[in-house]
Amino acid sequence: MLTSLGYYLYYTVTDGGLELPKATATGIVGAYGGLVYLSTVLGGWIAARPLGMERTVVYGGDCGQRWHCILCRGFMQHSTFRIAEAPAVPSTRRARTVACR
Repeated sequence: MLTSLGYYLYYTVTDGGLELPKATATGIVGAYGGLVYLSTVLGGWIAARPLGMERTVVYGGDCGQRWHCILCRGFMQHSTFRIAEAPAVPSTRRARTVACR
């Protein structure tokens, strides 16, 4: 996702980006990456004190998923590659049914 963020910031507007200078784009990506690692300190404190470990993991995963979906949606909206245009590869394995016990 950091690479996608960098491309989004650096690409020209006609290519779906923000057309920021390369130094600014890499600075933003670096700051975002640093904040991701520094947020573990805050997450550790929250898990140890107010919320507890289980709820912190669930809330943190939910926030991370939402943020990455927002980033991906903005990048893929203007991308030339579409999922619907991806070639279909037939499966060579037969599907099997597994019964739950």
